[in-house]
Amino acid sequence: MACRLLAASGTTRHGRLVQVIARVARLCGVVVQIEPRIDSDDKSRADGHLYFHAQTAMFDVSVIDPGAKTYIKAAQRPLGAASSRESVKIDHYSSRCREQGQLFFPAVLETFGALGVRCRDLISKIEEEGLLNGVKNINGIKVMTYLLRALSFTLQHGNAMMALDGSKKSRSRLT
Repeated sequence: MACRLLAASGTTRHGRLVQVIARVARLCGVVVQIEPRIDSDDKSRADGHLYFHAQTAMFDVSVIDPGAKTYIKAAQRPLGAASSRESVKIDHYSSRCREQGQLFFPAVLETFGALGVRCRDLISKIEEEGLLNGVKNINGIKVMTYLLRALSFTLQHGNAMMALDGSKKSRSRLT
């Protein structure tokens, strides 16, 4: 899951996770802008801009492999790898968003399925906004449960596609 040769598959998985969050937020009545610029300082972009009733928020999705060399030490404690990545994202984006009066949520998922604390905060915020808009359920399932399941399915599907891609590439190198 951390192989550089699988970067294209990882990008696809990332994009699908962003779309899941955006789609569910829209179903909850939240206006969403995909890949907005953070500010005019540089060309950095968040994955999404959510327009809630009281304020706006940016989110940025990351999928990390706790078994990768970069995170193996942090992963010795529960959600250690995710919180490590959240800290990096917060350092990069949080103050810039705060200057503009926006919230920032690093939506970090571990390849094994764990969600970072701030990702769960984002899910709660989307659910809260849905309730304000009269949306309690999506397809008969509570918003939080629906979003958690959709993210979980999308993550595991993306992992499977990466594994298949890796298998194909390794076989092609043998011939």
